Amino acid sequence: MNEDASIESELRASISREVVLHREGSRWLVFTPFRFDDGDSFVIALHKDQNRWYFSDEGHTLMHLSYRIDEAMLQKGNRAEIISGTLSPFDVKNKRGVLVKDVEDDDFGNALYSFIQAIVKVSDVSMLSRDRVRSTFLEDVDNFLREVVGTGLVKDWIDKKYDSEARYRVPYAIETVRNPLWVFPIQSDSTVQDATIVMLKHESWGTAFEGVGIFEQQSTISRDRLARFSDVCGKQFSSLEGNRDRIKDYLQREMS
Repeated sequence: MNEDASIESELRASISREVVLHREGSRWLVFTPFRFDDGDSFVIALHKDQNRWYFSDEGHTLMHLSYRIDEAMLQKGNRAEIISGTLSPFDVKNKRGVLVKDVEDDDFGNALYSFIQAIVKVSDVSMLSRDRVRSTFLEDVDNFLREVVGTGLVKDWIDKKYDSEARYRVPYAIETVRNPLWVFPIQSDSTVQDATIVMLKHESWGTAFEGVGIFEQQSTISRDRLARFSDVCGKQFSSLEGNRDRIKDYLQREMS
């Protein structure tokens, strides 16, 4: 197997069978199923500089954001600080508007996963909006789950065996007599895509779980992202309000 095919095989095994690696000149374009809210695909390229491999968005992510937010405002002040703080946990650097992620120890799969997660987080325009309105949805879900589940609820669960850097946290984990329930509160296209990435990663590690999605308003989620989320998340509730009794009955049934 040649080098290109070997890397592509690793990326497919780690992320999705839909990943395609295409050599173009001195770099490789990486096609994935992940997209921005408006449907545009993420731009990701794999580069090799002597013995150093790295992923780059070639400046596309912040350029894409500049369609809605003035580009100069993304490079300074509060928004620049938010972007920097968002990239840091994934070891992604912002080099004059170009996002870059080094591949450590030839682990292409984990590097690409982290890079995609960083793009997902940064591309959440609501996070950067000046007039951002705080939603009580996450607080409502938290209070509801604590009331229903009690001490059996684990918030921000981490797989210490595979995820020592805590990059693929599960918002809520509930132990049952069968597989644990993993609950994902979903507010937007960005959060549904992030949840999909987390579940796909744990799937690749062979972890057994039952995904549960609780939406703030499922009708606002794009059909394409909802379809991918549905592939890995078996139980979904279109909203918290109006479904409290159904969710409670489901959780108590699974825990009994």
